[in-house]
Parts: sequence; structure tokens; C-alpha cells
Amino acid sequence: MNGSTPTFSEFIPLPLQMKVIRDISRFDYSLGTHEILLSGSVGSSKSILMAHLIARHCVENVQANCLIGRRALPDLKETLYKKISEHISDLPQTLYKEYDNNAEIRFRNGSQVTPRTWADKKYLKLRSLELSMAVIEELTENVGDDAQVYQEIKMRVGRLPHIGKPLIISATNPDAPSHWAYKYFIEPNLGDRKHPTRHVYYSRTEDNPYLPVSYIEQLKRDL
Repeated sequence: MNGSTPTFSEFIPLPLQMKVIRDISRFDYSLGTHEILLSGSVGSSKSILMAHLIARHCVENVQANCLIGRRALPDLKETLYKKISEHISDLPQTLYKEYDNNAEIRFRNGSQVTPRTWADKKYLKLRSLELSMAVIEELTENVGDDAQVYQEIKMRVGRLPHIGKPLIISATNPDAPSHWAYKYFIEPNLGDRKHPTRHVYYSRTEDNPYLPVSYIEQLKRDL
């Protein structure tokens, strides 16, 4: 285990993580792209779940292409890319190669993890991609014009029909109801309503057993 990150072989899903994994496997992809929002407080095990799902997607599928995205590259490298790197560290080194300079990972079976950022606001550069999956870190960082990037990515997912299970996972800390992500994901699932392709999962810091108790208690005091 690398700090608070279980490796690929060590990973035992928590109940909520198992529910997400099962829902992904059971989803009716004839309805379209499966869009998931992982909404939770800091340290609530969102990133390790995403890292595991990315690794499984690339290992189990030939020539898959999974985008990992965040507004700025330095932040992406220090969060999701780092978590994936730690998680797959127990896989044979002959199976994959990491490119730390730009946060890319290529697998021997032809699959790859493709990083993209958009702090430069050049959203149209995403249109050259053909993706089987996309994972976006800290979705609510994207305000104003940056909201466009989600739809640009969504239009690129599902362009590899040999996989046929288009999936987008986004993670964020809770934000105000005025944010576009709230309106897109949470409002269609309020009360008895359930959107057919957009699903929201809520997690808490206390749900993550890999964090020291002292860390959790300090978060409660400080926040």
C-alpha cells in the first residue's frame, strides 16, 4: 500500500464503492452514455475508486482510451494521475509504461490513459479524441465558460464501438445549487425522480478506512 492508496491487488471495495462498480456493470448501455457523479467530502475515497475503475477498464479492454481530465495539468498530475500510478504499482512493469511529464499511461494491450486539461480555454482541441471512458477530477472547478468542456468530452465518449460501454465519471466536493453541475446531475435525481443515465453517489470522509483517525478528526475541527 502506498500511503492511503491500496494497490490493484489489495483493493477491497467499500460498500458504496461496490455499489458503484455493480451499477456500472449492470447499466443498460443501449440508453446511451452512463454519467456518474461522485459527490463527497475531502478524503472520502472518490479518487481511489476512480483509479481502480480506470485501471480495470484499461487492463480488461484492448485498445481502450480513457481520458483523465482536470482544469490544470499540475493539479491533475498531483491528484488523479498520482493516485492511478500508486494503485497500479503492483502490476508487472511489463504491462504498462508511465509518462510522468504529461500524466499519460500506455498499456501493452494498446489501451491508454490520456490526460487533458483546459485552463487555456481551448475546448475544441478535445474534438480530436476517440474515447471509451472519461474521468474528470474536481468537476465544480469548472465555472463560466469551462462548463462547456463537459459536453465536449461527452461527445467524444463512445467513439470506440468495440468496447460499447461509454462511461463518464466525475468527482467533486459538494457545491452550491447554483452551479451547473448541481442542475445537471442532482436536480434530475431529487426526491422520487431518477434520471435514466445520470446517477449521483454521496460519500463521507469517515467512510474511508485508509485514512488515519487523527486526520479525520482534524478535518472535523478545521472545517
